[in-house]
Amino acid sequence: MTAFALSFRDTKFDIIDRNGQPWLRLFQNGSACKLPLKRGFQIGSALEYADPSMLVRVYSRNADEFTDAMTALIEMETNGGKQQVRIFSLRGCHLLAMLARTQVAKEFRKWVLDILDREVVAPKFRPEKTRKALPGGLTVEQQDAIKALVKSRVEVLPHDKQAKAAITCWSAVKSKFGVSYKEVPATNFCDVLSLVARLPLDGELLKAPKGKYHFPLEFWQPTNRIGRSGWITWTELTRIESADLPLSNLLSRLAADGHDVEGARVEYRAMRLLLESMHWTIADIAARVNAIPRLGLSVAF
Repeated sequence: MTAFALSFRDTKFDIIDRNGQPWLRLFQNGSACKLPLKRGFQIGSALEYADPSMLVRVYSRNADEFTDAMTALIEMETNGGKQQVRIFSLRGCHLLAMLARTQVAKEFRKWVLDILDREVVAPKFRPEKTRKALPGGLTVEQQDAIKALVKSRVEVLPHDKQAKAAITCWSAVKSKFGVSYKEVPATNFCDVLSLVARLPLDGELLKAPKGKYHFPLEFWQPTNRIGRSGWITWTELTRIESADLPLSNLLSRLAADGHDVEGARVEYRAMRLLLESMHWTIADIAARVNAIPRLGLSVAF
């Protein structure tokens, strides 16, 4: 039964308790209603219609303006037996009063709003149940921290992946510790957090790991080391210590990390020797050509 008792002026309403909220009856369908007129049409009587049943027509003309949260047709026992009854929430009653043209309609609307503010909209205080930790398990605060972490990881995923991700998190904890998260010893709290934080989840966009070896093109660009042709020349290579060159440095670091790079190192040295040989061969050719001025030839090198 509802705890609400509502009356407006001389009209005392028969309350219909619907999900803990008071709904009011407009009328009872059918001529079988044997209630007195003011009892059968309480809202119409409260609005002081000479014929309270007139409110039925007001509703019928504007039915499309009422949502399911404002009105409903329910089946209930009446003096004429089980019948369908049209009921209205307080918001529905307010809209009825907006459509009404009686002198008390404005007062009735204010009364409805006051009821909404006082008894419906204002949240009712319900003392929170005291939660207790399981003996030897995580404290309530630790449980809340873990739930918050799981929630934060799940909420960022696509909607269709969230349920599976939540199950994955809780299943991983149980698989790791052999018990539900509430039963995990408090001393393992940090371990649970670490497990949940690192767990890969389906649908998660993982950041690509930063490369261990970093030798960008910018190594050659700051001092204009790339020649006019766009290629690195032997002269530019020899200006830098061999150990500081990107390729030589990369091979050394790979070897230090346990990789066998001797084949690559031999190839690298052979290519350097070949490049050096070609450089001096071309230099010699240029010098010989420049030594014969009568031919009118000149080679810049």
